[in-house]
Amino acid sequence: MPLTVKITIGAGLILLALFALSEAMLLRVAYALFMILLGMILITTFQSTQRQLAENKKELTRVSQVCEELDQNTKIIVQTDLELTRTQEALDKKLSGLVALQELSRKILPIRAHDELCRVVCEAVVTTLGFERALLVLTGIGNQPIVARAGFEPEDFSRITLSHLIELIQTPVLTQGQPIFAADVSGKQRGGEVSAAAFLSQTKEKSRQKRIADPTLKEIGEMAGLNAFIAVPIQLQEQARGFLLAGSNPPYLPLEAGDLEMMTVLSAEVGVTIDNLVLYEELKKSHDELEERVKARTAELAKANEELVRLNKMKSDFVSAVSHELRTPLTSIKGYTTLVLGGKLGPISEKQSERLTKINRNTDYLSNLITELLDIARIESGRVGMNLKPTKLTHLLENVADLLVPQLKDGKLELKLEAPEKLPEIPADENHLERVFVNLLSNAIKFTPPNGTLTVRVTPRPEELQVEVADTGFGMPPEDVQKLFTEFFRADNPVNRERKGTGLGLVLCKKIIEAHGGSIRVNSEVGKGTTFSFTLPLKSSRDTVSFTA
Repeated sequence: MPLTVKITIGAGLILLALFALSEAMLLRVAYALFMILLGMILITTFQSTQRQLAENKKELTRVSQVCEELDQNTKIIVQTDLELTRTQEALDKKLSGLVALQELSRKILPIRAHDELCRVVCEAVVTTLGFERALLVLTGIGNQPIVARAGFEPEDFSRITLSHLIELIQTPVLTQGQPIFAADVSGKQRGGEVSAAAFLSQTKEKSRQKRIADPTLKEIGEMAGLNAFIAVPIQLQEQARGFLLAGSNPPYLPLEAGDLEMMTVLSAEVGVTIDNLVLYEELKKSHDELEERVKARTAELAKANEELVRLNKMKSDFVSAVSHELRTPLTSIKGYTTLVLGGKLGPISEKQSERLTKINRNTDYLSNLITELLDIARIESGRVGMNLKPTKLTHLLENVADLLVPQLKDGKLELKLEAPEKLPEIPADENHLERVFVNLLSNAIKFTPPNGTLTVRVTPRPEELQVEVADTGFGMPPEDVQKLFTEFFRADNPVNRERKGTGLGLVLCKKIIEAHGGSIRVNSEVGKGTTFSFTLPLKSSRDTVSFTA
């Protein structure tokens, strides 16, 4: 039951008791009761207030905790935002560096001189990568070191004794092949703290960082006029043959690990480019030497070729002159032997007849040889011409077949002509083209055993006629086929040993076919026969053609 209700009930009971008392007594009792009631009310109010204050204190504690949490979260958010900003700036810087390295790689790729390459790299380090100064030194290429610089004033660079600078950087960079990273050689940055934050970057073989003596770093910085710098080795053929030094002074931004990574990548790119440049120079030197040798050899060959042309002309002139001189007495010999054999000069014995017949046969052979030699001489001198006229190839082949009937009968051979009934006319010199077919078929007859078959096959094509002359003869090995169209070549076989020949017939065939605008080839297999294939164009732009060797 609530306290107020209890008080009310108690007060009611007291009032009922007061009605039984006297008036004076009633006043004293009433006053006492009033004071008691007032005290109870005050006590009740105080206790309620205390409870409310306790609850308010708890609420204030909770609000304070929430405020502290909000403050902590705010600090975390601000810290995270700063870290993200720094990360974004680092990424932007790295991206800019990579773009700059890509552009620099594109720029140095076509360079073919060491000094120009070093100059371009130094200028790019200053203008593109954001360093104040750059110095590139190459050793081991030529008699003197190659030096390039950017961002230095003449009076600044006059302080640098190159040999001494190389000596200072020799051990860490050139000998050990490790980069130097010096963030503050003076120790005056960052509110005066002495950091001398110089160290060699970690390598795959060594996971710990090494430090270079601060005085050495300070001396390098003073010589180069730099408070913060990076020195990276340039590897040539897997050996440190130079270094690239780059750095800055305030108010330039301080150096970071990303700068070291970027410079390391750049030095590797420069090393590869210089290696390629050295290989290019060696290759160019070899090429120039080879070119000189080729020129000298070409001059020798040209001179020898001129001499061969002169000798060949002398040979042709000699052959032509001798052939003409031989033809006249051969004609006389042929005429007289024919008269004697015919009995015009009196009777002769059988033995005399046999000897005269042999003379006649050899005379014919020599006459044919002289004719072919004269034809070769005319071809080589360009004095042979052909009159191209519309020609029916079927009619020409029938005439050739009639000419060869006696030889076919003697050899017991069959000749087949395979061609469409209607063949288009071709521009050709009938006499020369007939000679081609006679020579090819005569060879086929000579090298085909009895009961064999010779086939002439004509196949129309859109712009030419394909002609094949095939036999079922002995065939030839590949090494003889390769030499078949060489002047005076005769394959070494039993048939050629028994029969005489000049080795000029196929050469004439090839030249005549090429003069018509066609080409000829041969396929042969020992024991299966030989096939000569050649083409004859359906159209020609000229009516008269001269051909040479």
